[in-house]
Formats: sequence, structure tokens, C-alpha cells
Amino acid sequence: MLSLGVPDTEWPLVSYVNGNDEYFDWCRRQPWCPPWIETRLDQINFHFRQQIPEFGAAHRYAYDFETLAARLDAAGFADVVRRAFDPASDAEERRVGTLYVRATRP
Repeated sequence: MLSLGVPDTEWPLVSYVNGNDEYFDWCRRQPWCPPWIETRLDQINFHFRQQIPEFGAAHRYAYDFETLAARLDAAGFADVVRRAFDPASDAEERRVGTLYVRATRP
């Protein structure tokens, strides 16, 4: 079984298209939010190009459930499903804004 979490790209894109500031406002309150972000599109650009040395790596690809499920399927995983945040195994600071998935490999 594989259980993982990746940044949820659907949330910022839907928020942007709908003119909803929920994602933007949440990001602006985070300690990792760079000061140059002034607009919702700045935040979208940051989401796709994060380069934060404190995180140890940069994001290389953006996922929504459909795309992540397709990649896991191509890698031989089955029964790919969204899962809820699990406080026993997931970092609390990743509760919001993360797409959690579980899959099995036959």
C-alpha cells in the first residue's frame, strides 16, 4: 500500500477562477509566504514554482487527483482513492492544502 500527500493544485486553481480569496488569504498567513506575493496570480505562480530552501527542495510538478491517479495507475498501482488527513501519520502543518491519496500495488 502507498499512502502519500502532495500539494493540492485544484484548490488554488478553483479559487482563482471563481474569484474566491480563501486560498490566497490562507497562504498570506503562512510563515513561508514570500513578501513579493501581492495578487492572487502571484500566489498561483508561486504555487507552481516554489523554490524554498528551507523545504529542502522545489516543487517540480503540480497534481490534482485525476493526474496523480493516472500516474499511479501507470506505475502499476490500483484502487487509487483520496484519503482524509491522518494525524497519526501526516504532519499537522500539511493538513490544509494537501491532496492525500492511498493506492495498492497488486
